[in-house]
Amino acid sequence: MLRIQTYFLCALLAFHLHGCQSDGQDKARSVCLLQDPPNQCGDFCLSVLEPLLNHIAKHQEQWNTSDALKLQDTQAKLDKIQTTLVGQTTSFDDLKGRLERTETNQKDLHNESQIKIEGLQSSLQEMGKNFEERLLKIEVQQNAIQTKMETERAALQTTLTRIYHTIEFPKFKLIGSRYFYIDDTENSWPEAKESCREMGAHLAAIKDAEELAAIKVKLTKKRYWLGINDREFSGVYMSVASGKRAPFLKWGSGEPNHAGNAERCVELLGGIEMNDNKCSDKYGFICQSDTEF
Repeated sequence: MLRIQTYFLCALLAFHLHGCQSDGQDKARSVCLLQDPPNQCGDFCLSVLEPLLNHIAKHQEQWNTSDALKLQDTQAKLDKIQTTLVGQTTSFDDLKGRLERTETNQKDLHNESQIKIEGLQSSLQEMGKNFEERLLKIEVQQNAIQTKMETERAALQTTLTRIYHTIEFPKFKLIGSRYFYIDDTENSWPEAKESCREMGAHLAAIKDAEELAAIKVKLTKKRYWLGINDREFSGVYMSVASGKRAPFLKWGSGEPNHAGNAERCVELLGGIEMNDNKCSDKYGFICQSDTEF
């Protein structure tokens, strides 16, 4: 600021001196012609510059004060900016800390949740395992109960069947798994069929070798009529009880031979084998109470 003022004073002095010379030439006056230039010019310059110097001196303090105020204001602004920056830095650090704490909390929550999920999965697996074991036990118990019920039902059915046959078929005996009546009275095949029908039964058909063996021990004669014949279709042996093909046939050697196309009814011979014979011949007969075979 002082350098600018000095430059300004020098310029003003040079301008003033130059003006004096010009005016002297134009007006033919010698206002600035001095006898003792150093002393006279110094006084003159001081007299000319005194108002300006007084003005500068008068306002120098104001200018200094203004500059100081501006400097203080600038410094205050800088301090404020610095304070703001410090606050922002502090806020940023605080935000960073909060973010780090949030991330840490999230990690902790994730780990805690993962542990809970794994525990829940383990519990569910254990529950599933226990459930499967309990279900298996229940199934075993149900199967045991069902088996027991079926056994009891079968026993009850056997008892009821026995009671039924005792009432309905008093002459019939349980042989193997079915009820039969063995009559030694000699009848033709049609007569034997009718005798069984009158008792609500049918001439018997043997279902298998085991049943044949059970019946054999009950026989007292050599020959008994069975409810098997091929009277409708030659060679097709049907059961009169079921209306279906005879389930079991055990022919003797060379049988059936139809013997002149006259032998169409089947007899049990010796309790061990079957033979076709004339339906008019008279033998004992065997009846069955069911129509299963």
